[in-house]
Amino acid sequence: MNTNASDSESTDPLANQSDSVTSLENEIRNSFDQLGYQQLNSIDVSTVQGKLTLNGQLASYYLKQVAQSVAVKTAGATEVENLIEVV
Repeated sequence: MNTNASDSESTDPLANQSDSVTSLENEIRNSFDQLGYQQLNSIDVSTVQGKLTLNGQLASYYLKQVAQSVAVKTAGATEVENLIEVV
């Protein structure tokens, strides 16, 4: 039985999940860029099954809240864990 590589890619749920994770993370990073706060670019964004985790350090609670607001408003995010430290 021959399996076409394109067939296995389209039916592999892990591949589709990986694409959506990357898309979700990229959407948040793009939103950070559009806001114009350069410090937000230092935040690490990771996703596992729709749960977003924000890690890093920022200079104010305001920026921490801005980052969280962006993440919460992102379509596809089921939960947000904000581990950003204010230093």
